[in-house]
Amino acid sequence: MRRMALLAIPLLVLFQQLAYAGEALTRSKAEELLDKGADASLSQWCRPGPELMRKPEFATLKDKQCGRMKVVVSGIRTLSPTEAVAEWMAVGEVDKAFAQQWFAAMQKFQDRLVTLSPKQSCHVPMIPLRDCPNNQMLYEFRDPSDGLVYITIGDSDIRQSGAWGDHEITKQALAHLAAKGKIHTPTSSATFQLWDDGWRLVKTGLQ
Repeated sequence: MRRMALLAIPLLVLFQQLAYAGEALTRSKAEELLDKGADASLSQWCRPGPELMRKPEFATLKDKQCGRMKVVVSGIRTLSPTEAVAEWMAVGEVDKAFAQQWFAAMQKFQDRLVTLSPKQSCHVPMIPLRDCPNNQMLYEFRDPSDGLVYITIGDSDIRQSGAWGDHEITKQALAHLAAKGKIHTPTSSATFQLWDDGWRLVKTGLQ
Protein backbone atom coordinates (compact mmCIF):
# COMPACT_ATOMS: atom_id res chain seq x y z
CA MET A 1 0.00 0.00 0.00
CA ARG A 2 2.80 2.41 0.90
CA ARG A 3 4.47 1.77 -2.46
CA MET A 4 1.20 2.48 -4.28
CA ALA A 5 0.82 5.73 -2.33
CA LEU A 6 4.33 6.83 -3.26
CA LEU A 7 3.62 6.10 -6.91
CA ALA A 8 0.41 8.12 -6.73
CA ILE A 9 2.20 11.34 -5.79
CA PRO A 10 4.14 11.85 -9.04
CA LEU A 11 1.06 10.72 -10.99
CA LEU A 12 -1.01 13.38 -9.23
CA VAL A 13 1.58 16.04 -10.11
CA LEU A 14 1.56 14.84 -13.73
CA PHE A 15 -2.23 15.02 -13.91
CA GLN A 16 -2.14 18.56 -12.47
CA GLN A 17 0.43 19.61 -15.07
CA LEU A 18 -1.65 18.09 -17.86
CA ALA A 19 -4.73 19.91 -16.56
CA TYR A 20 -2.88 23.22 -16.57
CA ALA A 21 -1.34 22.59 -20.01
CA GLY A 22 -4.51 23.70 -21.76
CA GLU A 23 -4.63 27.01 -19.86
CA ALA A 24 -1.56 28.83 -21.19
CA LEU A 25 -1.55 32.58 -20.67
CA THR A 26 -2.55 34.36 -23.88
CA ARG A 27 -1.68 37.92 -24.90
CA SER A 28 -5.31 38.99 -24.83
CA LYS A 29 -5.74 37.64 -21.30
CA ALA A 30 -2.51 39.27 -20.11
CA GLU A 31 -3.60 42.62 -21.63
CA GLU A 32 -7.04 42.30 -20.01
CA LEU A 33 -5.51 41.69 -16.57
CA LEU A 34 -2.95 44.47 -16.99
CA ASP A 35 -5.64 46.95 -18.10
CA LYS A 36 -7.32 46.38 -14.75
CA GLY A 37 -4.33 45.75 -12.49
CA ALA A 38 -2.06 48.52 -13.75
CA ASP A 39 -4.73 51.20 -14.10
CA ALA A 40 -3.79 53.01 -10.87
CA SER A 41 -0.06 52.97 -11.71
CA LEU A 42 -0.68 54.20 -15.25
CA SER A 43 -2.88 57.01 -13.93
CA GLN A 44 -0.01 58.25 -11.77
CA TRP A 45 2.57 57.74 -14.53
CA CYS A 46 0.55 59.89 -16.94
CA ARG A 47 0.01 62.74 -14.46
CA PRO A 48 2.95 65.19 -14.82
CA GLY A 49 4.19 66.53 -11.49
CA PRO A 50 1.75 64.65 -9.20
CA GLU A 51 2.96 66.73 -6.23
CA LEU A 52 1.64 69.82 -8.05
CA MET A 53 -1.92 68.51 -7.81
CA ARG A 54 -2.00 69.75 -4.21
CA LYS A 55 -1.66 73.32 -5.47
CA PRO A 56 -4.91 75.30 -5.94
CA GLU A 57 -3.98 76.25 -9.52
CA PHE A 58 -4.09 72.55 -10.50
CA ALA A 59 -7.35 71.67 -8.70
CA THR A 60 -9.32 71.15 -11.94
CA LEU A 61 -6.69 68.68 -13.21
CA LYS A 62 -6.55 66.58 -10.05
CA ASP A 63 -8.33 63.54 -11.53
CA LYS A 64 -7.22 63.95 -15.14
CA GLN A 65 -4.38 62.32 -17.11
CA CYS A 66 -2.14 63.45 -19.94
CA GLY A 67 -3.72 60.93 -22.30
CA ARG A 68 -5.60 57.66 -22.74
CA MET A 69 -3.33 54.63 -22.40
CA LYS A 70 -3.69 51.13 -23.89
CA VAL A 71 -1.73 48.08 -22.74
CA VAL A 72 0.22 46.18 -25.40
CA VAL A 73 1.90 42.84 -24.61
CA SER A 74 4.88 42.09 -26.85
CA GLY A 75 5.77 38.61 -25.59
CA ILE A 76 5.14 35.95 -22.95
CA ARG A 77 7.61 33.58 -21.28
CA THR A 78 6.26 30.50 -19.52
CA LEU A 79 8.29 29.79 -16.37
CA SER A 80 6.21 26.81 -15.24
CA PRO A 81 2.72 25.40 -15.82
CA THR A 82 1.44 27.88 -13.23
CA GLU A 83 3.63 30.96 -13.76
CA ALA A 84 4.40 33.25 -16.69
CA VAL A 85 6.08 36.59 -17.38
CA ALA A 86 4.79 39.05 -19.98
CA GLU A 87 6.76 41.92 -21.54
CA TRP A 88 4.47 44.92 -21.95
CA MET A 89 4.13 48.67 -22.28
CA ALA A 90 1.29 51.16 -22.37
CA VAL A 91 0.89 53.39 -25.42
CA GLY A 92 -1.41 56.25 -26.29
CA GLU A 93 -1.83 59.83 -27.50
CA VAL A 94 -1.36 63.05 -25.57
CA ASP A 95 -4.57 64.87 -24.65
CA LYS A 96 -3.84 68.33 -26.08
CA ALA A 97 -6.58 69.96 -24.00
CA PHE A 98 -5.00 68.55 -20.83
CA ALA A 99 -1.57 69.85 -21.84
CA GLN A 100 -2.93 73.36 -22.50
CA GLN A 101 -4.75 73.44 -19.15
CA TRP A 102 -1.66 72.12 -17.35
CA PHE A 103 0.62 74.80 -18.82
CA ALA A 104 -1.93 77.52 -17.96
CA ALA A 105 -2.11 76.24 -14.38
CA MET A 106 1.68 76.16 -14.13
CA GLN A 107 1.93 79.75 -15.33
CA LYS A 108 -0.57 80.92 -12.70
CA PHE A 109 1.24 78.91 -10.05
CA GLN A 110 4.67 80.34 -10.87
CA ASP A 111 3.22 83.86 -11.11
CA ARG A 112 2.01 83.41 -7.54
CA LEU A 113 5.32 81.99 -6.31
CA VAL A 114 7.32 85.03 -7.40
CA THR A 115 5.16 87.21 -5.11
CA LEU A 116 6.13 85.27 -1.97
CA SER A 117 8.28 87.10 0.59
CA PRO A 118 11.26 85.12 1.93
CA LYS A 119 12.31 84.51 5.50
CA GLN A 120 16.00 85.31 5.87
CA SER A 121 18.62 83.57 7.99
CA CYS A 122 22.33 82.78 7.79
CA HIS A 123 23.38 79.47 6.27
CA VAL A 124 26.47 79.48 8.53
CA PRO A 125 25.59 78.40 12.09
CA MET A 126 26.05 80.85 15.00
CA ILE A 127 26.51 83.92 12.77
CA PRO A 128 23.98 86.73 13.31
CA LEU A 129 21.98 87.80 10.28
CA ARG A 130 23.61 91.26 10.26
CA ASP A 131 27.09 89.68 10.00
CA CYS A 132 26.20 87.02 7.44
CA PRO A 133 28.07 87.21 4.10
CA ASN A 134 25.76 87.79 1.16
CA ASN A 135 26.72 84.50 -0.46
CA GLN A 136 25.70 82.64 2.73
CA MET A 137 22.34 84.31 3.16
CA LEU A 138 19.54 81.73 3.30
CA TYR A 139 16.15 82.62 1.81
CA GLU A 140 13.10 80.49 2.56
CA PHE A 141 9.89 80.96 0.57
CA ARG A 142 6.95 79.08 2.09
CA ASP A 143 3.98 78.29 -0.13
CA PRO A 144 0.93 78.80 2.12
CA SER A 145 -1.20 76.44 0.03
CA ASP A 146 0.66 73.31 1.16
CA GLY A 147 3.58 74.48 3.31
CA LEU A 148 6.28 73.56 0.78
CA VAL A 149 9.43 75.65 1.30
CA TYR A 150 11.55 76.87 -1.61
CA ILE A 151 15.14 77.57 -0.53
CA THR A 152 17.92 79.61 -2.11
CA ILE A 153 21.37 80.52 -0.81
CA GLY A 154 22.99 83.83 -1.69
CA ASP A 155 20.17 84.78 -4.05
CA SER A 156 16.78 86.23 -3.15
CA ASP A 157 15.19 85.05 -6.43
CA ILE A 158 12.88 82.07 -5.82
CA ARG A 159 13.50 80.99 -9.42
CA GLN A 160 17.00 79.92 -8.35
CA SER A 161 15.64 77.30 -5.92
CA GLY A 162 15.95 73.60 -6.58
CA ALA A 163 12.17 73.07 -6.36
CA TRP A 164 11.61 75.71 -9.07
CA GLY A 165 14.15 73.88 -11.20
CA ASP A 166 12.20 70.64 -10.72
CA HIS A 167 9.04 72.36 -11.96
CA GLU A 168 10.93 73.53 -15.05
CA ILE A 169 12.08 69.97 -15.77
CA THR A 170 8.47 68.76 -15.53
CA LYS A 171 7.39 71.52 -17.93
CA GLN A 172 10.04 70.50 -20.44
CA ALA A 173 9.04 66.84 -20.19
CA LEU A 174 5.37 67.59 -20.86
CA ALA A 175 6.29 69.98 -23.68
CA HIS A 176 8.34 67.18 -25.26
CA LEU A 177 5.43 64.74 -24.97
CA ALA A 178 2.98 67.26 -26.39
CA ALA A 179 5.26 67.94 -29.35
CA LYS A 180 5.53 64.23 -30.16
CA GLY A 181 1.83 63.63 -29.60
CA LYS A 182 2.54 60.04 -28.59
CA ILE A 183 3.16 58.62 -25.13
CA HIS A 184 4.42 55.25 -23.95
CA THR A 185 5.77 53.76 -20.78
CA PRO A 186 9.08 51.89 -20.61
CA THR A 187 8.85 48.15 -21.30
CA SER A 188 8.07 46.26 -18.10
CA SER A 189 7.92 42.61 -17.04
CA ALA A 190 4.65 41.54 -15.40
CA THR A 191 4.32 38.30 -13.45
CA PHE A 192 1.21 36.10 -13.64
CA GLN A 193 0.21 32.98 -11.69
CA LEU A 194 -2.41 30.37 -12.52
CA TRP A 195 -4.87 29.74 -9.70
CA ASP A 196 -7.97 27.57 -9.47
CA ASP A 197 -10.08 30.43 -10.82
CA GLY A 198 -7.69 31.25 -13.66
CA TRP A 199 -4.70 33.54 -14.29
CA ARG A 200 -3.97 36.35 -11.87
CA LEU A 201 -1.65 39.35 -12.18
CA VAL A 202 0.68 39.35 -9.17
CA LYS A 203 3.21 42.03 -10.21
CA THR A 204 2.94 44.71 -12.91
CA GLY A 205 6.65 45.55 -13.01
CA LEU A 206 5.82 49.20 -13.79
CA GLN A 207 8.17 51.62 -12.03
